[in-house]
Amino acid sequence: HIPVILISGKYEIDQQIEALEAGAELYINKPFNTKYLRISVQQIIERKEKLKNYLSSPISSYEKTEGKFTHTEHKKFMQSILNIVNNNITNKDLSTQFIADQLGIGARSLYRKMQEVSDESLANIIKECRLHLAADLLVRTKMTIDEVVYKSGFSNKVTFFKAFHNKYNCTPKEYRTQNTMIFDENKN
Repeated sequence: HIPVILISGKYEIDQQIEALEAGAELYINKPFNTKYLRISVQQIIERKEKLKNYLSSPISSYEKTEGKFTHTEHKKFMQSILNIVNNNITNKDLSTQFIADQLGIGARSLYRKMQEVSDESLANIIKECRLHLAADLLVRTKMTIDEVVYKSGFSNKVTFFKAFHNKYNCTPKEYRTQNTMIFDENKN
């Protein structure tokens, strides 16, 4: 954490690059101007202080994604939920209660946390993940529609067809036909 400034009589660029790669903040050749050295040291110290202040401030715990600020703890929370959903996507018991149990918190606490973190409900997140998997399986495999329904975690074909049509505006068979051609073209 201590800034290193090298002052040397060597002018070879390879040695200067080597010094910077080794961690030096600045490489100054002799003879040097003392005012230049003083201002350089002052700038390095100010930059370190600004970085230290930023990292200890609350704003550093937010990230800007898709035009919105997101708290890094919220992002970690959502990632853990998505990991649970993806690892248990074919589990028919995948539900809010299942996720709450996996996280070691109560279902009510999970609902409150979700309202704080996202506009999406857990049921909708689970459904979207399942539909995404189903669409991927339709294009990338030769599974039957029934197998895709099962592999994507839907317990009911009627629910699957309705949700799939609402999302993609076509039947799974039509989706497969339209997108398999595109997938095959991109593959070649």
